[in-house]
Amino acid sequence: MTNLFCGVLISQHEFLITVGCVPFVGQLCVFAVRRLGKSLSFTSMKFMQDFINVSYSIKMVKRREKSLKNRVEILKHCYPLLATGSWDATSVADLEKAITQTKGAIVYYFKNKHNLFHSIMDELFFPVFEMSEKVWEKLSRCSITKFHQRYKTPFERVRDDLAENYGIDNSSRALFNIFIQGSKHYEGFSTKINDSMKLEEEYMSKIVGGRTTTLIDLNRVYIQNVGNLFIESLDLSF
Repeated sequence: MTNLFCGVLISQHEFLITVGCVPFVGQLCVFAVRRLGKSLSFTSMKFMQDFINVSYSIKMVKRREKSLKNRVEILKHCYPLLATGSWDATSVADLEKAITQTKGAIVYYFKNKHNLFHSIMDELFFPVFEMSEKVWEKLSRCSITKFHQRYKTPFERVRDDLAENYGIDNSSRALFNIFIQGSKHYEGFSTKINDSMKLEEEYMSKIVGGRTTTLIDLNRVYIQNVGNLFIESLDLSF
């Protein structure tokens, strides 16, 4: 038996082959097998080998989960920088301070600032801006009255997300800043925004269609909503 082995983990979502040194517990098992090899049957030795393989595979899966969690945390800590400032003016030192890690972590997960920006938009901004199936299902079960009370436009969803999950004070201003940064640094940003809003119109038609004779002019709703958010972003005191 050797200290090198192949551990194979098969799950519903992935097929992972790991090759490496056995963990400490595995080394103890190998030592025990060598000392007691004469008295152990082939079945017992195979069981021990399988145990070592599974132990190492579990260790690798946990390490991978920890790595993915760290990647998400980096995105969440960098999002407020994108939302409240200029991405061009955001330095590596600013990013390191936000994530409390070195530049190496950003390079490891995202290669560069450009990819980091796209990952933030794709994984944190657009999933909120776009109406999810979960939200759509909830709204589809509402009465028309409750629907009007509960429905939030894409802009309101992002504004509330910034305030509730990232602690941004003037989240309306941050919302507009994201659009400014997105138009500068995200290829096809306007097209993706328009496609998302068209899809939302289709959802709305399915929800409201046939239940009321009053048509909802989403364009007018969006224009009024953006106007209100702009006034909020000015943070005026009357």
